[in-house]
This record gives sequence, structure tokens and C-alpha cells, in this order.
Amino acid sequence: MTPRANPTRPRPQPSPGCRSVREHAVQSRTTASWRQRASRTWIDYLAGNLFEEANRHIGTELNLEEYVRVRNKSIGVRPDFDMRETNGRYEVPPLAWYSSHLERMRTCTVEHVIFVNDVCSLEKDEARDDVNLVRLIQQRDNCSRSAAIAQAAAAADERMREFQLLERGVPHLCKQLGLDDVAHTAVLRHVDSMIDMLSGNYHWSRTCGRYSPKAAAHLGPDRPGLLALYAPSTLQPEHVIAD
Repeated sequence: MTPRANPTRPRPQPSPGCRSVREHAVQSRTTASWRQRASRTWIDYLAGNLFEEANRHIGTELNLEEYVRVRNKSIGVRPDFDMRETNGRYEVPPLAWYSSHLERMRTCTVEHVIFVNDVCSLEKDEARDDVNLVRLIQQRDNCSRSAAIAQAAAAADERMREFQLLERGVPHLCKQLGLDDVAHTAVLRHVDSMIDMLSGNYHWSRTCGRYSPKAAAHLGPDRPGLLALYAPSTLQPEHVIAD
């Protein structure tokens, strides 16, 4: 039995953000395979953020492994890889994209971003009483704050070493998969996008005002928030720190 559409019911309209992503994909002449893959990535990203928001409302406490698994989706790194392809006018072939080799490189990248982000944002998260990798390590191991920070930093270093080892094997991977020059170049550009993410996030997290002690002092249930750092007359786009 096939359900019939109701002609009187208005069809839901996509949000401006959805329209923008769709139009960008069309203009970039992406393939159906890329659009399906990117759709799944964005669904996972949005679902991860809803998962986190629901947990905040009901007070669900995650253990360390659960937290990292959720953050793998919600931190927003993976959608960036898809957009880099469209901006750069290249597309990683499915045979290479879905290889365990490249997937592990992406996971190393994402988790390095998570670990660096949580170390640098610790004061901010403590001020807001938000969940944070360092705080979860403290709870799990009953250790000091400094020891937990050292563990998180060591985990980030381990992901970087693993990434570098896998990177050296990329040419052999392309040869094993029988990729032509165009596909091989697309894979190398994808690897470059991961390197850019690793480097960019590290330097941004260490220098941005969002994670400064001054910013943390403006956070908390009885505090004015980050925008209070700036007078209205100086609140220009380059000065704004996202909350």
C-alpha cells in the first residue's frame, strides 16, 4: 500500500543554511556519491549536537569513552573535509574515502582536535561547569588537574604520531587501490586538508581570546558572558568572541 501525498499540506521549506549548502554543492558540480556522503556527515554532526544538548538538559553524565565518541560527531571537523573538496573542485573516490586507512587518519585528526580543544578550553568549561575531557580523566583516574592535562596532551601527541605514520603510507595505498593520477591527487589534497585542520586548530586554540583566562572570568551562571568584554562602540566583527 503506497501512501498518497496530501496536496493541501504545504511542503516544509529548507532553512537558509540548508539552501546555501545545497546550492554550493550544485554549483560545485558534485557527484551523487559525494552528496550522499556529505548528507550523512551533516546528519551525524547535527545529531551529535542534539545529543549533547539533550544531555545538558537532563543532566546525563558520560564516561570518557562515550564523550569522545559523541564529540567525534559534534565537533564539526568532518563536515569541513567535505566542504574542502567542493571549494577545491576535487573529489576523493569512494574506494579510497571508505578505506580503513583514510578513515583512521580522519579519526586521528578529529580526536587530536578534541584533545587540544579541551585542554585549551578547560578554564572556560570549568567556569560554565561544562563537560570536558580533562575533567572526565580526573574523575576516571582520581588524579590531579595537572596530571589529567598531561594525559590529554599525551593522547593528542599519540594521535599525531599515528597520523604521521599513516600519512607515509598514503602513496602505497593509492597504488594498491589502482588509482589514476587524478584520483591520487584528490587523495593527497584530502590529506592536506587534514594537516591544515591539525595545524589550524592547534594554533587557533592556543591564541584565540575565547579560551583566555580573561574570557573565563566572564562565564558562569552569574556572570555577564563573553560579549561583556567589549564595549558596544568597539564590538566590531574582528573583536567578537563566540560564546
